[in-house]
Amino acid sequence: MAGELRLVVSSDLGGLGPTRGAPLLYRWGRANLLPEVLPWMAVLGLLLLRPNRDVRAWWVWVPLVTVNAVAGGVFSLAPTELADQFLEPFTSLAFGVAAVWLLAPYLGTKSRLVLFFAALLSLGLGSVGTQVLRADWSGGGPERFGVLVLLGVCAFTLALAICLTSLMCRHRFAGLRVALWSLVWLAVAWTLTTAPVWVVALVVRGGGSTQVLGFIAGLTLATFLSLFPFLLLSFAQPFYRQRLRAFLRVAATATGGASAA
Repeated sequence: MAGELRLVVSSDLGGLGPTRGAPLLYRWGRANLLPEVLPWMAVLGLLLLRPNRDVRAWWVWVPLVTVNAVAGGVFSLAPTELADQFLEPFTSLAFGVAAVWLLAPYLGTKSRLVLFFAALLSLGLGSVGTQVLRADWSGGGPERFGVLVLLGVCAFTLALAICLTSLMCRHRFAGLRVALWSLVWLAVAWTLTTAPVWVVALVVRGGGSTQVLGFIAGLTLATFLSLFPFLLLSFAQPFYRQRLRAFLRVAATATGGASAA
């Protein structure tokens, strides 16, 4: 549906004046679904790459749809602008994680430093690119730019956490171990990344450590929840489990099962 919508306010004033106000015109345009569809099409494009030409690679849809569905459910319970601004970046981050999982065969390297930058580039392009496509740029430019900066920092902390987790799990590879170390390193990464902000806040306000800890915990948990469904996939599905082992450069002699710590 599209066209011109005319709104007229009327009231019976009992002969005291006009009963109808001036018409208010609103041009109703068709909803543009392309920005929402393009990120999903990009994932489909990655599935066409040679290493992903396997029906098992399509399992990546499960965690990606799960993150977006949970975010949509949370927003339906609290349909506020603040909730939308908080949830949207982390659903975009999930597209970045999906890109890493699908590009992992190309990102494997003998150097963990190169691994960090490869993961950072994939996460950054996937998440920031998704946000650029989905955002409404007709207004709120500075706020939108701020979200892109936040996603860039999210990509940095997540890439750092992945790289450090690979160090801790190189000789013992297990699902719970990988998940817990990822959570720990995300907390460390967010603490270090936001240090200038919370140090200034503590100095200026002379307190507020509880708020600072809550802020760091919230960012850590939100980032981890964007990653965790993909970790579950990797330990439930052999195709992605082997891919994660190779990506994290786990030693061939590493011990541990999918659920052991």
